[in-house]
Amino acid sequence: MTHPYVNLYDFERKIVYFPEDLLLLRPRLRKSPHAYSRHQVAIVVTPDRKRVFVGESEFEFPQIAYEADTLTIEALAERFELPELREALSLRVAG
Repeated sequence: MTHPYVNLYDFERKIVYFPEDLLLLRPRLRKSPHAYSRHQVAIVVTPDRKRVFVGESEFEFPQIAYEADTLTIEALAERFELPELREALSLRVAG
């Protein structure tokens, strides 16, 4: 579920709301489990896996996440090896 203080924006930069819980992914930016980074990334995925939002911050949690295009989702799926993003990509190709 997303953090209540994260605002999600679509491609037109309009805020969007979802009545259902959203999937929140917090991938590690560094490969080593002992490496510390103040920089945080949050990937928010809708339950139907059709929309993906990405936010970043140097604080505890991003407050804004923007809708990701297909190339961004591909890059994130490749970098972090997240099956949820691969599923989102397959739905975009099928749709």
